[in-house]
Amino acid sequence: MIVQIISGFRGSGKTTFLNKCVEHAGGKIAVILNDFGAEAVDRENAGGRLIYEEISEGCICCGMALEFEEKMRRIAMDVCPDRIFIEASGFGKLSDVVKVCMQLKEQEHLDMIIGPNVTVVDIPMVESYVSGLGEFYTDQIENADMILINNIDPDDAEPEEIEESWKVLERLNPEGLKTEDAQKILESV
Repeated sequence: MIVQIISGFRGSGKTTFLNKCVEHAGGKIAVILNDFGAEAVDRENAGGRLIYEEISEGCICCGMALEFEEKMRRIAMDVCPDRIFIEASGFGKLSDVVKVCMQLKEQEHLDMIIGPNVTVVDIPMVESYVSGLGEFYTDQIENADMILINNIDPDDAEPEEIEESWKVLERLNPEGLKTEDAQKILESV
């Protein structure tokens, strides 16, 4: 079973990316959603292969960690999907969500691969999020296996803004920006 965590702040495009993952992934799929944006998860497109869970009362990396762990345990052990996608809260730490998954894997001796994990980044917002949100934002960047850049259109951001944001991302996680690795990750979905 493969567990992939999709993180990023609101409006970055997480659910759009998640819908593409669900549409193209094979086998039985489970989705645990902990963030609710303007776009919904397209359950119709999964053709009956989708198990869907929501955790809406708080963040799965802190206040709702026990509920998240219990849902993960139930899905992993009772449903046994081929792939679990987790859309984490925009204010959640990716490292903490990974830690809960790793603990469950070890406690229950599950045959589980965690990752590749993707952080979707709204490129015009990078600098303001790093300075305004600090560790909540940088943790998502630093712990991503792949950083998926969104809103890079010149109508959304000035070239200088994009360049400065790119430098920040390179400083925080240069490996997550490698396009050949990103291509392999996207092909594995």
